[in-house]
Amino acid sequence: MGTTYIINESFEYYDQNEGDARGFPVKKWYSSERFETRREYEVGDSWISKKNGKFYRCVVQSVHSKGMVWEETEELDVEIYAEEIKDYCPPDNECIDKFLFKAESGHKVVTGYLPGDEKNIDLVIPNTVEEIANEAFMYLCIKSVTIPDSVKVIGNNAFEGCSITHVDFGHEVETIGHEAFKSCKQLESIALPDSLKSIGREVFWGCTSLKKVSFPKHTSGIKKLHGTFEFCSSLEYIEVPDTVELYQAFRFCEKLQSIRIPAGQKVIERTEFYDCKSLTSIVIPDSVEKIEDDAFHGCTSLKAIVIPASVKHIDSLAFYGCTSLEHVSFLGKLEFLGYDVFEGCPAEIEVPFDRQVLQNLPEKIDKYFMGNQLLTSVELPPTVKVIGRKAFCGCKNLVSVKIPDSVTSIGDDAFSSCDSLESIELPEGLTEIGARAFRYCHNLRCINIPKGVKDISSFCFSDCENLKTVFMSREKYELFKNRFNEGTDFQFYEDLDS
Repeated sequence: MGTTYIINESFEYYDQNEGDARGFPVKKWYSSERFETRREYEVGDSWISKKNGKFYRCVVQSVHSKGMVWEETEELDVEIYAEEIKDYCPPDNECIDKFLFKAESGHKVVTGYLPGDEKNIDLVIPNTVEEIANEAFMYLCIKSVTIPDSVKVIGNNAFEGCSITHVDFGHEVETIGHEAFKSCKQLESIALPDSLKSIGREVFWGCTSLKKVSFPKHTSGIKKLHGTFEFCSSLEYIEVPDTVELYQAFRFCEKLQSIRIPAGQKVIERTEFYDCKSLTSIVIPDSVEKIEDDAFHGCTSLKAIVIPASVKHIDSLAFYGCTSLEHVSFLGKLEFLGYDVFEGCPAEIEVPFDRQVLQNLPEKIDKYFMGNQLLTSVELPPTVKVIGRKAFCGCKNLVSVKIPDSVTSIGDDAFSSCDSLESIELPEGLTEIGARAFRYCHNLRCINIPKGVKDISSFCFSDCENLKTVFMSREKYELFKNRFNEGTDFQFYEDLDS
Protein backbone atom coordinates (compact mmCIF):
# COMPACT_ATOMS: atom_id res chain seq x y z
CA MET A 1 0.00 0.00 0.00
CA GLY A 2 1.12 3.53 -0.69
CA THR A 3 0.95 6.77 1.23
CA THR A 4 -2.50 8.00 2.28
CA TYR A 5 -3.36 11.70 2.05
CA ILE A 6 -6.19 13.69 3.55
CA ILE A 7 -7.70 16.78 1.89
CA ASN A 8 -9.93 19.27 3.67
CA GLU A 9 -12.69 21.66 2.66
CA SER A 10 -10.11 24.38 1.93
CA PHE A 11 -8.52 22.09 -0.66
CA GLU A 12 -5.34 21.70 1.35
CA TYR A 13 -3.79 18.31 2.00
CA TYR A 14 -1.32 16.60 4.28
CA ASP A 15 0.71 13.40 4.30
CA GLN A 16 -0.25 11.15 7.22
CA ASN A 17 3.25 9.69 7.40
CA GLU A 18 5.22 12.95 7.38
CA GLY A 19 7.36 13.93 10.38
CA ASP A 20 9.40 16.96 11.40
CA ALA A 21 13.21 17.23 11.66
CA ARG A 22 13.16 15.33 14.96
CA GLY A 23 10.93 12.55 13.63
CA PHE A 24 7.74 13.61 15.40
CA PRO A 25 4.51 13.28 13.36
CA VAL A 26 3.20 16.55 11.99
CA LYS A 27 0.08 17.65 10.18
CA LYS A 28 1.69 19.96 7.61
CA TRP A 29 -0.88 21.27 5.16
CA TYR A 30 -0.06 21.96 1.52
CA SER A 31 -2.08 23.93 -0.98
CA SER A 32 -2.59 22.58 -4.47
CA GLU A 33 -3.69 24.27 -7.67
CA ARG A 34 -5.11 20.92 -8.74
CA PHE A 35 -7.80 21.02 -6.06
CA GLU A 36 -8.46 24.73 -6.40
CA THR A 37 -9.32 24.31 -10.07
CA ARG A 38 -11.04 20.91 -10.04
CA ARG A 39 -13.30 20.65 -7.02
CA GLU A 40 -15.29 17.49 -7.80
CA TYR A 41 -13.73 14.04 -7.62
CA GLU A 42 -15.27 10.58 -7.61
CA VAL A 43 -14.02 7.34 -6.08
CA GLY A 44 -11.64 5.72 -8.57
CA ASP A 45 -10.52 8.95 -10.23
CA SER A 46 -6.75 8.95 -10.75
CA TRP A 47 -3.86 11.16 -11.75
CA ILE A 48 -0.07 11.09 -11.76
CA SER A 49 1.93 12.96 -9.13
CA LYS A 50 5.64 13.67 -8.74
CA LYS A 51 7.41 13.40 -5.37
CA ASN A 52 11.08 13.05 -4.46
CA GLY A 53 11.93 12.88 -8.17
CA LYS A 54 9.65 9.88 -8.74
CA PHE A 55 6.21 9.52 -10.28
CA TYR A 56 3.20 7.82 -8.76
CA ARG A 57 -0.34 6.97 -9.77
CA CYS A 58 -2.84 8.41 -7.30
CA VAL A 59 -6.35 6.99 -6.86
CA VAL A 60 -9.26 8.55 -4.94
CA GLN A 61 -10.34 6.17 -2.13
CA SER A 62 -13.27 8.10 -0.65
CA VAL A 63 -15.09 11.41 -0.97
CA HIS A 64 -17.02 13.19 1.77
CA SER A 65 -18.58 16.59 2.45
CA LYS A 66 -15.41 18.09 3.89
CA GLY A 67 -12.89 16.70 1.45
CA MET A 68 -11.51 13.37 0.32
CA VAL A 69 -8.85 10.69 0.80
CA TRP A 70 -6.52 9.45 -1.90
CA GLU A 71 -3.62 7.01 -2.05
CA GLU A 72 -0.44 6.61 -4.08
CA THR A 73 -0.93 3.07 -5.35
CA GLU A 74 2.14 2.47 -7.49
CA GLU A 75 5.43 3.98 -8.57
CA LEU A 76 5.61 4.46 -12.33
CA ASP A 77 8.60 3.40 -14.41
CA VAL A 78 9.80 6.54 -16.23
CA GLU A 79 10.65 4.70 -19.45
CA ILE A 80 7.48 2.59 -19.65
CA TYR A 81 5.17 5.49 -18.81
CA ALA A 82 7.28 8.21 -20.48
CA GLU A 83 4.52 9.31 -22.84
CA GLU A 84 1.89 9.43 -20.11
CA ILE A 85 4.22 11.28 -17.73
CA LYS A 86 5.19 13.72 -20.42
CA ASP A 87 1.61 14.54 -21.28
CA TYR A 88 -0.05 14.30 -17.92
CA CYS A 89 2.31 15.09 -15.04
CA PRO A 90 2.57 17.82 -14.27
CA PRO A 91 -0.27 19.20 -16.38
CA ASP A 92 0.51 21.67 -19.17
CA ASN A 93 4.21 20.75 -19.36
CA GLU A 94 6.51 19.57 -22.11
CA CYS A 95 9.66 17.44 -21.86
CA ILE A 96 12.94 18.16 -23.70
CA ASP A 97 16.16 16.27 -22.91
CA LYS A 98 14.70 15.10 -19.58
CA PHE A 99 13.87 18.67 -18.50
CA LEU A 100 10.22 19.55 -17.97
CA PHE A 101 9.16 23.02 -19.08
CA LYS A 102 5.96 24.89 -18.53
CA ALA A 103 4.06 24.77 -21.80
CA GLU A 104 3.93 27.96 -23.85
CA SER A 105 6.73 29.50 -21.73
CA GLY A 106 9.23 29.27 -24.56
CA HIS A 107 11.38 27.01 -22.36
CA LYS A 108 11.80 29.91 -19.92
CA VAL A 109 10.23 28.18 -16.91
CA VAL A 110 11.69 24.81 -15.91
CA THR A 111 9.36 22.70 -13.75
CA GLY A 112 11.26 19.44 -13.29
CA TYR A 113 13.68 16.79 -14.47
CA LEU A 114 13.21 13.10 -15.32
CA PRO A 115 16.37 11.42 -13.98
CA GLY A 116 15.58 7.81 -14.81
CA ASP A 117 18.32 5.75 -13.14
CA GLU A 118 20.77 8.67 -12.96
CA LYS A 119 22.57 9.24 -9.65
CA ASN A 120 24.84 12.08 -8.47
CA ILE A 121 23.64 14.31 -11.29
CA ASP A 122 25.69 17.36 -12.30
CA LEU A 123 22.68 19.44 -13.27
CA VAL A 124 23.25 22.21 -15.80
CA ILE A 125 20.14 24.34 -16.25
CA PRO A 126 19.52 25.25 -19.94
CA ASN A 127 20.42 28.85 -20.77
CA THR A 128 16.90 29.51 -22.08
CA VAL A 129 15.56 29.30 -18.51
CA GLU A 130 14.60 32.48 -16.64
CA GLU A 131 12.68 30.87 -13.78
CA ILE A 132 13.07 27.64 -11.80
CA ALA A 133 9.56 26.71 -10.69
CA ASN A 134 8.47 25.75 -7.17
CA GLU A 135 9.57 22.21 -6.21
CA ALA A 136 11.17 21.74 -9.64
CA PHE A 137 14.06 19.48 -8.53
CA MET A 138 12.87 18.61 -5.04
CA TYR A 139 14.60 15.53 -3.56
CA LEU A 140 16.44 14.60 -6.75
CA CYS A 141 19.86 12.94 -6.42
CA ILE A 142 21.74 16.02 -7.66
CA LYS A 143 25.44 16.45 -6.88
CA SER A 144 25.98 19.95 -8.29
CA VAL A 145 23.92 22.70 -9.91
CA THR A 146 25.01 25.22 -12.50
CA ILE A 147 22.54 28.06 -12.92
CA PRO A 148 22.99 30.19 -16.06
CA ASP A 149 22.96 34.00 -16.12
CA SER A 150 19.52 33.86 -17.75
CA VAL A 151 17.86 32.70 -14.48
CA LYS A 152 16.37 35.44 -12.30
CA VAL A 153 14.02 33.45 -10.03
CA ILE A 154 14.55 30.28 -8.00
CA GLY A 155 11.16 29.10 -6.73
CA ASN A 156 10.04 27.81 -3.35
CA ASN A 157 11.47 24.38 -2.40
CA ALA A 158 13.16 24.19 -5.82
CA PHE A 159 16.06 22.05 -4.57
CA GLU A 160 14.76 20.93 -1.18
CA GLY A 161 16.24 17.64 0.00
CA CYS A 162 18.74 17.31 -2.84
CA SER A 163 22.22 15.87 -2.20
CA ILE A 164 23.89 18.99 -3.59
CA THR A 165 27.47 19.75 -2.61
CA HIS A 166 27.99 22.83 -4.82
CA VAL A 167 25.81 25.55 -6.39
CA ASP A 168 26.91 28.06 -9.03
CA PHE A 169 24.27 30.81 -8.95
CA GLY A 170 25.36 32.66 -12.07
CA HIS A 171 25.26 36.46 -12.07
CA GLU A 172 21.60 37.45 -12.50
CA VAL A 173 19.59 35.60 -9.83
CA GLU A 174 17.36 38.17 -8.10
CA THR A 175 15.00 36.01 -6.05
CA ILE A 176 15.48 32.83 -4.01
CA GLY A 177 12.15 31.46 -2.77
CA HIS A 178 11.13 29.96 0.55
CA GLU A 179 12.96 26.77 1.56
CA ALA A 180 14.67 26.65 -1.85
CA PHE A 181 17.66 24.63 -0.52
CA LYS A 182 16.09 23.29 2.65
CA SER A 183 17.65 20.07 3.97
CA CYS A 184 20.42 19.95 1.36
CA LYS A 185 22.55 18.12 3.91
CA GLN A 186 25.69 17.77 1.77
CA LEU A 187 25.98 21.48 0.92
CA GLU A 188 29.15 22.89 2.51
CA SER A 189 29.47 26.45 1.20
CA ILE A 190 27.37 29.12 -0.46
CA ALA A 191 28.34 32.35 -2.24
CA LEU A 192 25.19 34.40 -2.75
CA PRO A 193 25.24 36.44 -6.00
CA ASP A 194 25.60 40.23 -6.12
CA SER A 195 22.38 40.39 -8.14
CA LEU A 196 20.27 39.01 -5.25
CA LYS A 197 17.38 41.26 -4.22
CA SER A 198 15.10 38.95 -2.25
CA ILE A 199 15.53 35.82 -0.16
CA GLY A 200 12.65 33.78 1.27
CA ARG A 201 12.09 32.01 4.58
CA GLU A 202 14.23 29.07 5.74
CA VAL A 203 16.20 28.93 2.49
CA PHE A 204 19.09 26.88 3.96
CA TRP A 205 17.16 25.34 6.87
CA GLY A 206 18.72 22.05 7.96
CA CYS A 207 21.79 22.24 5.68
CA THR A 208 23.76 20.40 8.32
CA SER A 209 27.11 20.44 6.47
CA LEU A 210 27.05 24.16 5.65
CA LYS A 211 30.19 25.84 7.03
CA LYS A 212 30.74 28.95 4.94
CA VAL A 213 28.35 31.63 3.66
CA SER A 214 29.38 34.67 1.62
CA PHE A 215 26.98 37.56 1.22
CA PRO A 216 27.06 39.85 -1.83
CA LYS A 217 28.75 43.25 -1.58
CA HIS A 218 25.48 45.09 -2.17
CA THR A 219 22.55 43.78 -0.13
CA SER A 220 20.03 46.63 -0.31
CA GLY A 221 17.37 44.24 -1.63
CA ILE A 222 17.81 41.61 1.13
CA LYS A 223 15.67 42.90 3.98
CA LYS A 224 15.40 39.94 6.34
CA LEU A 225 16.94 36.55 7.11
CA HIS A 226 13.91 34.60 8.34
CA GLY A 227 14.92 31.19 9.71
CA THR A 228 17.51 31.15 6.94
CA PHE A 229 20.23 29.09 8.68
CA GLU A 230 18.20 27.31 11.32
CA PHE A 231 19.57 23.82 12.11
CA CYS A 232 22.77 24.53 10.15
CA SER A 233 24.69 22.60 12.77
CA SER A 234 28.15 22.95 11.13
CA LEU A 235 28.08 26.74 10.67
CA GLU A 236 30.85 28.27 12.82
CA TYR A 237 31.12 31.89 11.70
CA ILE A 238 29.15 34.27 9.54
CA GLU A 239 29.38 37.99 8.83
CA VAL A 240 25.91 39.43 8.28
CA PRO A 241 25.61 42.79 6.44
CA ASP A 242 24.30 45.71 8.50
CA THR A 243 21.42 46.27 6.08
CA VAL A 244 19.86 42.89 6.88
CA GLU A 245 17.44 42.14 9.73
CA LEU A 246 17.64 38.84 11.60
CA TYR A 247 14.51 36.88 12.46
CA GLN A 248 15.14 33.50 14.12
CA ALA A 249 17.88 32.97 11.55
CA PHE A 250 20.36 30.96 13.65
CA ARG A 251 18.37 28.73 15.98
CA PHE A 252 20.08 25.40 16.72
CA CYS A 253 23.34 26.40 15.01
CA GLU A 254 25.22 24.46 17.63
CA LYS A 255 28.73 25.16 16.27
CA LEU A 256 28.28 28.90 15.70
CA GLN A 257 31.07 30.58 17.69
CA SER A 258 30.73 34.30 17.10
CA ILE A 259 28.46 36.80 15.42
CA ARG A 260 27.91 40.54 15.19
CA ILE A 261 24.27 41.64 15.20
CA PRO A 262 23.56 43.96 12.21
CA ALA A 263 23.86 47.63 13.15
CA GLY A 264 20.26 48.48 12.27
CA GLN A 265 18.62 45.69 14.29
CA LYS A 266 16.13 46.98 16.89
CA VAL A 267 14.92 43.70 18.36
CA ILE A 268 16.76 40.44 18.99
CA GLU A 269 13.86 38.13 18.25
CA ARG A 270 12.65 35.32 20.48
CA THR A 271 14.77 32.15 20.23
CA GLU A 272 17.13 33.92 17.78
CA PHE A 273 20.21 32.04 19.06
CA TYR A 274 18.39 29.22 20.85
CA ASP A 275 20.72 26.32 21.68
CA CYS A 276 23.76 27.84 19.96
CA LYS A 277 25.95 25.87 22.34
CA SER A 278 29.33 27.00 20.96
CA LEU A 279 28.60 30.74 20.89
CA THR A 280 31.34 32.52 22.84
CA SER A 281 31.26 36.01 21.38
CA ILE A 282 28.41 38.28 20.33
CA VAL A 283 28.37 42.01 19.63
CA ILE A 284 25.06 43.81 20.23
CA PRO A 285 24.86 47.23 18.51
CA ASP A 286 23.38 50.30 20.20
CA SER A 287 20.41 50.17 17.83
CA VAL A 288 18.93 47.21 19.80
CA GLU A 289 16.11 48.22 22.15
CA LYS A 290 14.66 44.85 23.14
CA ILE A 291 15.85 41.28 23.70
CA GLU A 292 12.92 38.86 23.44
CA ASP A 293 12.05 35.55 25.12
CA ASP A 294 14.66 32.78 24.96
CA ALA A 295 16.89 34.81 22.64
CA PHE A 296 20.09 33.21 23.98
CA HIS A 297 18.50 30.22 25.71
CA GLY A 298 20.99 27.39 26.11
CA CYS A 299 24.09 29.27 24.87
CA THR A 300 26.23 27.27 27.26
CA SER A 301 29.62 28.59 26.08
CA LEU A 302 28.77 32.29 26.41
CA LYS A 303 30.90 33.74 29.23
CA ALA A 304 30.40 37.52 28.97
CA ILE A 305 28.14 39.97 27.18
CA VAL A 306 27.78 43.75 26.99
CA ILE A 307 24.23 45.13 26.97
CA PRO A 308 24.22 48.61 25.37
CA ALA A 309 22.36 51.53 26.93
CA SER A 310 19.77 51.40 24.13
CA VAL A 311 18.37 48.12 25.51
CA LYS A 312 15.45 48.88 27.84
CA HIS A 313 13.53 45.61 27.73
CA ILE A 314 14.69 42.00 28.26
CA ASP A 315 11.99 39.33 28.10
CA SER A 316 11.67 36.12 30.09
CA LEU A 317 14.26 33.33 29.79
CA ALA A 318 16.40 35.44 27.46
CA PHE A 319 19.66 33.98 28.86
CA TYR A 320 18.17 30.89 30.47
CA GLY A 321 20.62 28.01 30.79
CA CYS A 322 23.71 30.05 29.86
CA THR A 323 25.72 28.00 32.32
CA SER A 324 29.05 29.74 31.62
CA LEU A 325 27.74 33.33 31.72
CA GLU A 326 29.60 35.02 34.57
CA HIS A 327 29.69 38.66 33.55
CA VAL A 328 26.97 40.90 32.11
CA SER A 329 27.88 44.55 31.64
CA PHE A 330 24.93 46.96 31.48
CA LEU A 331 25.83 50.30 29.90
CA GLY A 332 22.43 51.72 30.84
CA LYS A 333 19.34 50.96 32.92
CA LEU A 334 16.45 48.64 32.10
CA GLU A 335 12.77 49.45 32.26
CA PHE A 336 11.62 45.82 32.04
CA LEU A 337 13.05 42.44 33.01
CA GLY A 338 11.08 39.22 32.45
CA TYR A 339 11.12 36.17 34.70
CA ASP A 340 14.08 33.77 34.98
CA VAL A 341 16.14 35.81 32.50
CA PHE A 342 19.46 34.61 33.97
CA GLU A 343 18.22 31.34 35.45
CA GLY A 344 21.02 28.75 35.43
CA CYS A 345 23.83 31.31 35.13
CA PRO A 346 26.67 30.62 37.61
CA ALA A 347 26.94 34.20 38.94
CA GLU A 348 24.36 36.53 40.47
CA ILE A 349 23.57 39.17 37.86
CA GLU A 350 22.73 42.64 39.16
CA VAL A 351 20.35 44.47 36.85
CA PRO A 352 20.03 48.28 37.07
CA PHE A 353 16.44 49.56 37.06
CA ASP A 354 15.41 52.87 35.51
CA ARG A 355 12.79 54.10 38.00
CA GLN A 356 12.00 56.94 35.64
CA VAL A 357 9.60 54.51 33.95
CA LEU A 358 7.29 54.89 36.96
CA GLN A 359 6.85 58.60 36.31
CA ASN A 360 4.52 60.36 33.87
CA LEU A 361 2.37 57.28 33.40
CA PRO A 362 -0.90 57.49 31.40
CA GLU A 363 -4.36 57.61 33.01
CA LYS A 364 -4.87 53.88 32.42
CA ILE A 365 -2.12 51.27 32.67
CA ASP A 366 -3.11 47.93 31.05
CA LYS A 367 -0.48 45.13 31.23
CA TYR A 368 1.98 48.00 31.64
CA PHE A 369 4.36 46.23 34.04
CA MET A 370 3.13 42.67 33.54
CA GLY A 371 5.87 40.19 34.46
CA ASN A 372 8.45 42.89 35.29
CA GLN A 373 10.88 41.34 37.76
CA LEU A 374 12.73 44.61 38.38
CA LEU A 375 9.92 46.02 40.51
CA THR A 376 10.31 45.68 44.28
CA SER A 377 8.38 48.73 45.46
CA VAL A 378 6.08 51.05 43.53
CA GLU A 379 4.61 54.47 44.24
CA LEU A 380 2.34 55.42 41.37
CA PRO A 381 2.07 59.07 40.28
CA PRO A 382 -1.26 61.00 40.46
CA THR A 383 -1.57 60.91 36.65
CA VAL A 384 -2.88 57.31 36.97
CA LYS A 385 -6.68 56.92 37.30
CA VAL A 386 -7.20 53.28 36.32
CA ILE A 387 -4.95 50.31 37.10
CA GLY A 388 -6.07 48.14 34.21
CA ARG A 389 -6.13 44.44 33.42
CA LYS A 390 -2.92 42.58 34.38
CA ALA A 391 -1.11 45.86 35.02
CA PHE A 392 1.31 44.27 37.53
CA CYS A 393 0.42 40.60 37.00
CA GLY A 394 3.34 38.26 37.67
CA CYS A 395 5.65 40.86 39.22
CA LYS A 396 7.06 38.24 41.57
CA ASN A 397 9.56 40.54 43.33
CA LEU A 398 7.07 43.31 44.08
CA VAL A 399 6.81 43.76 47.86
CA SER A 400 4.86 47.01 48.35
CA VAL A 401 2.61 49.31 46.33
CA LYS A 402 1.32 52.79 47.11
CA ILE A 403 -1.64 53.89 45.01
CA PRO A 404 -2.61 57.60 44.73
CA ASP A 405 -6.07 59.00 45.52
CA SER A 406 -6.62 59.59 41.79
CA VAL A 407 -7.17 55.85 41.15
CA THR A 408 -10.84 54.79 41.03
CA SER A 409 -10.59 51.29 39.52
CA ILE A 410 -8.37 48.23 39.78
CA GLY A 411 -8.90 45.83 36.87
CA ASP A 412 -9.00 42.05 36.47
CA ASP A 413 -5.77 40.24 37.44
CA ALA A 414 -4.11 43.60 38.12
CA PHE A 415 -1.82 42.22 40.88
CA SER A 416 -2.39 38.51 40.33
CA SER A 417 0.60 36.25 41.08
CA CYS A 418 2.59 38.98 42.83
CA ASP A 419 4.09 36.34 45.12
CA SER A 420 6.10 38.72 47.31
CA LEU A 421 3.46 41.42 47.79
CA GLU A 422 3.08 42.06 51.51
CA SER A 423 1.29 45.39 51.67
CA ILE A 424 -0.74 47.67 49.45
CA GLU A 425 -2.46 50.96 50.24
CA LEU A 426 -5.83 51.30 48.51
CA PRO A 427 -7.03 54.92 48.00
CA GLU A 428 -10.25 56.32 49.44
CA GLY A 429 -11.52 57.16 45.96
CA LEU A 430 -11.46 53.51 44.83
CA THR A 431 -14.87 52.22 43.66
CA GLU A 432 -14.21 48.78 42.11
CA ILE A 433 -11.78 45.87 42.34
CA GLY A 434 -11.75 43.45 39.39
CA ALA A 435 -11.85 39.66 39.24
CA ARG A 436 -8.75 37.87 40.54
CA ALA A 437 -7.12 41.26 41.14
CA PHE A 438 -5.00 39.90 44.02
CA ARG A 439 -5.22 36.17 43.39
CA TYR A 440 -2.08 34.15 44.27
CA CYS A 441 -0.62 37.01 46.34
CA HIS A 442 0.66 34.42 48.82
CA ASN A 443 2.40 36.89 51.16
CA LEU A 444 -0.38 39.47 51.40
CA ARG A 445 -1.31 39.59 55.09
CA CYS A 446 -3.51 42.62 55.60
CA ILE A 447 -5.63 44.96 53.47
CA ASN A 448 -7.97 47.93 53.95
CA ILE A 449 -11.11 48.05 51.79
CA PRO A 450 -12.11 51.73 51.39
CA LYS A 451 -15.70 52.73 52.24
CA GLY A 452 -16.32 53.93 48.67
CA VAL A 453 -15.78 50.51 47.06
CA LYS A 454 -19.01 49.41 45.34
CA ASP A 455 -17.87 46.16 43.76
CA ILE A 456 -15.37 43.43 44.60
CA SER A 457 -15.44 40.86 41.79
CA SER A 458 -15.20 37.09 42.11
CA PHE A 459 -11.97 35.35 43.18
CA CYS A 460 -10.45 38.74 43.93
CA PHE A 461 -8.52 37.41 46.95
CA SER A 462 -8.58 33.72 46.07
CA ASP A 463 -5.49 31.69 47.08
CA CYS A 464 -4.22 34.48 49.33
CA GLU A 465 -3.71 31.94 52.14
CA ASN A 466 -1.82 34.38 54.41
CA LEU A 467 -4.40 37.16 54.19
CA LYS A 468 -5.63 37.07 57.79
CA THR A 469 -6.84 40.60 58.49
CA VAL A 470 -9.24 42.75 56.46
CA PHE A 471 -10.43 46.21 57.43
CA MET A 472 -13.82 47.19 55.97
CA SER A 473 -17.26 48.54 56.84
CA ARG A 474 -20.05 46.25 58.08
CA GLU A 475 -22.09 47.14 54.99
CA LYS A 476 -19.31 45.98 52.67
CA TYR A 477 -18.80 42.86 54.80
CA GLU A 478 -22.39 41.72 54.20
CA LEU A 479 -21.97 42.26 50.46
CA PHE A 480 -18.50 40.83 49.90
CA LYS A 481 -17.59 38.48 52.76
CA ASN A 482 -17.55 35.47 50.40
CA ARG A 483 -14.67 37.05 48.45
CA PHE A 484 -12.31 36.19 51.31
CA ASN A 485 -10.97 32.94 52.78
CA GLU A 486 -12.61 31.24 55.73
CA GLY A 487 -11.07 32.25 59.02
CA THR A 488 -10.30 35.83 57.93
CA ASP A 489 -10.31 38.32 60.82
CA PHE A 490 -12.58 41.19 59.78
CA GLN A 491 -12.06 44.49 61.54
CA PHE A 492 -14.96 46.92 61.08
CA TYR A 493 -14.46 50.66 60.78
CA GLU A 494 -17.55 51.30 62.90
CA ASP A 495 -16.03 49.43 65.83
CA LEU A 496 -12.67 51.12 65.44
CA ASP A 497 -14.28 54.58 65.36
CA SER A 498 -16.30 54.03 68.54
